Amino acid sequence: MARIVSLQGESYPLAGVMIRETLGATSTYEFMYFQKSNGFDWTIAQAQGEVGESVSIWNHHCAVLVEVVRSGGSFTGYISSDGVNWVQQGSSVTINMAQNVYVGLGYATQHYKLATATFDNVSFGSITAPAPLITSVSATTAAVGNQVIISGANFGATQGSSVVLLNGRR
Repeated sequence: MARIVSLQGESYPLAGVMIRETLGATSTYEFMYFQKSNGFDWTIAQAQGEVGESVSIWNHHCAVLVEVVRSGGSFTGYISSDGVNWVQQGSSVTINMAQNVYVGLGYATQHYKLATATFDNVSFGSITAPAPLITSVSATTAAVGNQVIISGANFGATQGSSVVLLNGRR
């Protein structure tokens, strides 16, 4: 999972999260990316550029999170504007890929033009160490000292009295 903060460049730059079987040029891969063109295009790409499914979301802001979930040979792409509410993009795709893979961030342009992508909120999870997942928040605003309950999964062993710091403060 990663948030694409900005994407600059000519010739339809794109950036996102990629899972690759190898580091070779002809590797099988899955790439959930944001493409800046006339609007914003979220696409699940697979196996040397074959498009699995494309979903266009026009007039969407760039600073959004993209996530790829792999379950065996099934890959599913999601986007979120807030990290809480996730929307599946298209259908899951099945790709024959080895169990051990490379996971990372990628960007590209057409016609070898220069592009710059900025990411933050990058996290990787696995079955043995899944990334934290927020499913709900009791309030979106609260006065200092008031309690806000964050619900979800994979927060770790110590829960119930944990503290969330915002901008380094309680």
